[in-house]
Amino acid sequence: MARVLGRSAKLVGSALVAILLFTGWYVVAANYDYAALAGTYSFRGGGVTSTLLLRSDRSFHQEVLEKGQREVADGSWRIIGEGGVSFSKEFLRLPGAKTFTEEFGMSYGNEADSEYYGRFKKVAGVYPVLNLNANPPGPTFFKKPFR
Repeated sequence: MARVLGRSAKLVGSALVAILLFTGWYVVAANYDYAALAGTYSFRGGGVTSTLLLRSDRSFHQEVLEKGQREVADGSWRIIGEGGVSFSKEFLRLPGAKTFTEEFGMSYGNEADSEYYGRFKKVAGVYPVLNLNANPPGPTFFKKPFR
């Protein structure tokens, strides 16, 4: 009888640990708020390197190095839905990046037409990666693990 209870206790304990681990993973994986996405991202491609610092106060700082020339920009970013993102017109163009008007072929005659859009995806549900554009995906920024 004691053996059966010991096995049952182990089984229940294992199930509880699995539920807690899944719940913890889900809380991180489903979190697309500003604080969760803030950090330093980097892009390399087409002879260009770019560092993008996203701050949780919805501001960004971008540095682009191309052919020995360094450009710097500061602007704002906003989350759209779960994982979508929009960057203000100050965002510096990268190879393959398109503004809203260029990507969707329409214009509303306002400032949003010149914004850049993208989408965050989380690798294994925890590591955010930023892809600019929808179709086809444009430049990809990878988050640096440490600030």
